[in-house]
Amino acid sequence: MPPGSRPCGRSTSPSVPSGSRAALSELAAALSRASGQKVVYTDLPAAEYRRALLDAGLPAELAEVLADSDLGLRRGDLFTDSVDLRRLTGRPTTSLTDALTDALTGALAS
Repeated sequence: MPPGSRPCGRSTSPSVPSGSRAALSELAAALSRASGQKVVYTDLPAAEYRRALLDAGLPAELAEVLADSDLGLRRGDLFTDSVDLRRLTGRPTTSLTDALTDALTGALAS
């Protein structure tokens, strides 16, 4: 049996479900389209972002985790070009704008 395969033919590598990559500026644009309201993304250096979170009242530890997570996102730490989600569900992934529109529609209906 080849390395990385099981008798059932599945890979031993974990699946990484994800949709298409989207930058935060693209997320803001998609939110604008979905909500019909202008949403603007402002890219802040990590120290300024942490300070803004502290000024908003977040505990220092949480502000640090969020600022560090943002740095990871900028580096692409969570990016994958995997098609696992499409393969697992048997259908194409939903576009960011469609997912946000559906979420906003559901939230407004509640």
